[in-house]
Amino acid sequence: MNRQIVAFLSLFSLALVLSIYYVMIPSGISNDQPVENPITEVADASSLFFEALILERDQRHEETIEGHTAILTSTEYTNAEKATALEAIENEKYIQETENKLQDEIKELGYPACFVEMRGDMINVLAYMKDATKQEQKRSASQIIFTVQSILETECDLVVEFQS
Repeated sequence: MNRQIVAFLSLFSLALVLSIYYVMIPSGISNDQPVENPITEVADASSLFFEALILERDQRHEETIEGHTAILTSTEYTNAEKATALEAIENEKYIQETENKLQDEIKELGYPACFVEMRGDMINVLAYMKDATKQEQKRSASQIIFTVQSILETECDLVVEFQS
C-alpha cells in the first residue's frame, strides 16, 4: 500500500511539474528560432494612476446620475421627489463639468497630470510634480489655489497635494 502511495505521489508531482513547465513556455516558438526577450518599459506610470482616479470619479458621477434618472422615470415617486432628483442630476453634471474644467486649467499651468474632486464644500487637487522641493511645492500650491478660486469666483476649502 505504501508503494502505491509513493508511486502515485511521484507521478502526480511529475505531471504537475511538467504542466507548469509547458504553461510557462511561450507558444509559437520552435526550438530552431532564437528567443528574443522583448523588454517592456513603463517610463512614467503617473499618468495611469491619474487616469484610474479620474475613471473612478467619473463612474461615481454616472452612478449617481443613473440613480436619480431612475427616480425620474419611475411612477412610484411624487413630483416633489422627481424635482429634487432633477435638481440633483443638474448639480452632479455641474460638478463633473467643473472638475474637468479645473483639471484642464491646472494642466495648462504646466502639470502633466492632475486630478480634481469636489465633495461637498471641499475640493481636493492632486497634481503631478517630479522631484519638487518643498519650496517649489508651496509656490505651486499657491498658484493652483489662486487658479481654482479665480475660476470658481469664490473662496472654498481646498486641499492641494503633489504626487511624484
